[in-house]
Amino acid sequence: MPMPRAPTLALALLLGACALPDFMAPHRIDIQQGNYITQEMVSQLKPGMSKEQVRYLLGTPLLTDIFHAERWDYV
Repeated sequence: MPMPRAPTLALALLLGACALPDFMAPHRIDIQQGNYITQEMVSQLKPGMSKEQVRYLLGTPLLTDIFHAERWDYV
């Protein structure tokens, strides 16, 4: 006795839906997290600048260490 076509077709459609084509994939937005530092920004740094001047050029540091308050880490 041959298998009915409707359940076979439904099963094939369900299994085929597991792999979506690219045009049906959800849109993902590239989100910038943290500070984006360019070479131009780094080249403006000079020895002896105050903390406020560095913060103005590069933004606030991403990591602050409570044990090393004078060290700023930009990732």
